[in-house]
Amino acid sequence: MTTPTPANGSGLGRYTAFMNHVRRLCTTPEGRVDLRTGLLNGIGEHHAGTTSEHGHGDLWRMYMRITTGDYTIPIPDQTPPARRRTAEEPFLLAATLYATYDAPNPKRTDIPAPLKREPDAQPWQNLGWTLRTATALRPDTARGILTSLCECDYTDLITELPATVSLLRSGGATIRYPVLIRDVVRWQRWPDDVRIEWARSYTTKQNSNKENTK
Repeated sequence: MTTPTPANGSGLGRYTAFMNHVRRLCTTPEGRVDLRTGLLNGIGEHHAGTTSEHGHGDLWRMYMRITTGDYTIPIPDQTPPARRRTAEEPFLLAATLYATYDAPNPKRTDIPAPLKREPDAQPWQNLGWTLRTATALRPDTARGILTSLCECDYTDLITELPATVSLLRSGGATIRYPVLIRDVVRWQRWPDDVRIEWARSYTTKQNSNKENTK
């Protein structure tokens, strides 16, 4: 029996709350450094059972920083212990990408800088939308990147996303991290649906007053 794909809707609440938590952590130099260790230690490579050339198993630093106080990574309570690391991976990936490519460089001070309000992410502002609006990329280059990503299985996607985000951010393109988390989470079970949504957002100019739903 095939598990039906849930309606897309907005569904960004827990992902937005997580990214707000990450943004707060990145207002201190120590917090930003700890979250950047995920990229240095190859989150995707750890998923595949390997260790990056820089890796010394330091992903625990991210866990200790993110799970401060009573905070836990917002995966479903019923997640089996054997799947917890895979379920947490999209969140850790987004956290380390934001810390590396988007977080302002915090000053060392006793009082962390106040958070600026981020524009609300829209459900259709996925990587297809990012590539369509990436003015620094030639259209054929953007289409090629999207094609390459859509041909990935989950493990390959996790491995490819850091280089893709680095390229996009170096050209000033916008990444909506709550949407990215949602899509990587869904890629684990419904990759074809995410591929179609990325293609739709790449080829269709969205009405900002409408949600992209299944």
